[in-house]
Amino acid sequence: MLVLVNRIITAIEHRLEIAARARTRRELLDRSDRFLEDVGISRALLEAGVHAWPWREDDAASPSPAMSGNRRGLRQAIRELNAYSDRELADLGLARTDIPFAVRYGRPGIDRGARSAGA
Repeated sequence: MLVLVNRIITAIEHRLEIAARARTRRELLDRSDRFLEDVGISRALLEAGVHAWPWREDDAASPSPAMSGNRRGLRQAIRELNAYSDRELADLGLARTDIPFAVRYGRPGIDRGARSAGA
């Protein structure tokens, strides 16, 4: 019985995650190309649909200066994110106070998992 309940919970969580990605995708498609470029999201992958998530343009062979530990790159990434409005940061799943941590380490459950899986 417990196995069945766990499967149902897992299926519901999966559907909720797909629905959240679809909402996020719709909102991102309304953003400018500049905004998408600034946050590293590919419009082509967005247009490909929910299953192309995480829609990143990441090139694992050439990490960004911010991700490589370069202090200047870290400071610049923090400055750029601080220039975003609170609404834009919320769309990215960030609070203003989380910017330095997110630039250095990624967003818990999102960026860290992707980075460690690719390493």
